[in-house]
Amino acid sequence: MSGGQVTVELDRVGQETYLTAVLPCGPVNTAVTIDGSNMTLSGKLAVGASGCVDPAKGEQQTWALNFLQDGVQLNYTNGALTWTRGQDSLAFGAV
Repeated sequence: MSGGQVTVELDRVGQETYLTAVLPCGPVNTAVTIDGSNMTLSGKLAVGASGCVDPAKGEQQTWALNFLQDGVQLNYTNGALTWTRGQDSLAFGAV
């Protein structure tokens, strides 16, 4: 995916941490658990209304959902948060 196609927000509600991500075709939301440098989904993944007429964006959406399913390794270096799973990664800068 190219820059700017994914935005994420982590929010704390009570004792739960929630991930909201706006992906190429629509938003997703789920509870997550962060343990050290690992983040895993701890709730069901809620996928919002999506509208992808571009097949390439649909493929990016599928890739991102699969990427999140098994959890990611977190790293924060030089003002960028990077999520890594295997050889795949997403890097986020501050907004």
